[in-house]
Amino acid sequence: MATLVTSSEPVLLSEVAQVAAEILGTDAERPTGETRFHDDLGFDSVMLMQLKYRLESRLPELGELSLPDMVDSMRSVRTLAEYLGSLLLLESY
Repeated sequence: MATLVTSSEPVLLSEVAQVAAEILGTDAERPTGETRFHDDLGFDSVMLMQLKYRLESRLPELGELSLPDMVDSMRSVRTLAEYLGSLLLLESY
């Protein structure tokens, strides 16, 4: 499977990691690109909704995010950032 690389990916990766850390109430061990939401961070459905709303608030250029589509891309912090990057690419066309 090809990895989408965009110029905004580092920014998105940082934002997703920061929002995840805020939801967890910690910044000491900030999630990395390979950190998995469910397995490593213990994200539940409420935390996923918080993540969705906070990302929409911080990154309004993404518009309203589809939770089912978002969940499909949430294997790791990096895969979610790549999904968000693909949305930005679609918006630019």
